[in-house]
Amino acid sequence: MSLRHCAPVVLVITLVACQRTAPPPAPSPAAVTTAAPAQADTVSDGDIADAYAYLLARLLVLRQQHEDFERGHFTWNTLVHRTPRGPAWTLPDPAMLHSEAWIAADPQACVRLDVPAGQLPWNWQMVDGWGETIVDIDEQAFAKQGGTYAFCLRGAQADVPQGAARIDLPVRTARALLRVTAGDDATAARSTQHAFRLAPLGAIRTETPPPVRDFDPNALPRVEAFDDATRILDSAPDRNVAMAGNAAKVRAVAKSVATDAQARRRVDKVILSLAWPQLHDLASLGEERNGWWRPDPPDTWGGDAHQRTYANLLGIRPRAAREIGWGRRIDGDRPMTLTFPKGALPASGASLAWSIAVEDPNPGRRRDRDVITSHDTLARAPDGTLVIAVGPTLPRGVRPSNWLRTEAVGRSNLTLRLYRPTAFARALVPPQLVMQP
Repeated sequence: MSLRHCAPVVLVITLVACQRTAPPPAPSPAAVTTAAPAQADTVSDGDIADAYAYLLARLLVLRQQHEDFERGHFTWNTLVHRTPRGPAWTLPDPAMLHSEAWIAADPQACVRLDVPAGQLPWNWQMVDGWGETIVDIDEQAFAKQGGTYAFCLRGAQADVPQGAARIDLPVRTARALLRVTAGDDATAARSTQHAFRLAPLGAIRTETPPPVRDFDPNALPRVEAFDDATRILDSAPDRNVAMAGNAAKVRAVAKSVATDAQARRRVDKVILSLAWPQLHDLASLGEERNGWWRPDPPDTWGGDAHQRTYANLLGIRPRAAREIGWGRRIDGDRPMTLTFPKGALPASGASLAWSIAVEDPNPGRRRDRDVITSHDTLARAPDGTLVIAVGPTLPRGVRPSNWLRTEAVGRSNLTLRLYRPTAFARALVPPQLVMQP
């Protein structure tokens, strides 16, 4: 899995183009009438934009699922361990090792997760078919002694191992993400990562997801997104009550475009003129401070489907209060510095770990050093401030230990991540970048 970027997006987007089984064809021209639309007139432009944003969240998850199984060599209930900076490294931060899996459970069988004993912090999270977090557990559950979880479909009368902690899932299928803190000992961290074991507890009947047309993040689907919308909605009912009301808008738009050419043209125009701009309006989707941007946390979304969809554009992975991330674009040709005051150091916003990373739009290009983490030994000024240098050359007065070296190759992304944020974390704003000679 590779990384691609949309120009308006300041964080990494984990999406890849691929060839897939073709979905059912769109209505033929002969089946599409040119009569005045009856249904389309009852759907406002705002409703069309809401319906598009809502449906796109589900399409992005389905797209990821097809990609994982058809090109990513995934099999159900099997962990895929990612190699740091490898071709399928989907998390941009090497401070965290990660593994991924698709989980399937049914009424007769659960799925077992064996957790190794150890001192390294870890986090296991799962999302449903809309990208909503449904499981969020960590090393504190077993007091670092290791143990076993059993993931079961809610209401399942299935046997679980003696002593296992049962977790009921509200859905049959989910995508899982395991993160292990890299720490100071990379070998020990990899050993811990690979010691996690996932296996089904019996024969599990899996469901084939509905096919979707492939699309690129730089060329999102247009009116054709609604051609199979009813089946896509029915494949995974939305558990988010605040957003689920948008499903009726999707069905209304899908009905109108199915047989009416004029309605299709109108919906396509609204997608281009209203829905797409709304999905790139960062000011309404997050907070901008000092030239940095961060998405709004999920607990503030309410019924705004655009928030969830934009989060899915950034990557199909859990979103919870365990991580806060800021991002911005930088010009790698220029040396620059950012200075954290003594009272607002990154460590003050993270109880587990923090990182500052340069993320290259070209995943094949590597640098000598593209991340600084809380595990590094960094020099601080006599007054307690922390100065980080970013650029192709080291500015005068900055220690090499505090230098993120970029190549003079143009624009990149710079991100600050706070893992297991403290109470101070939401008030912590990255400092402005200062250009250096």
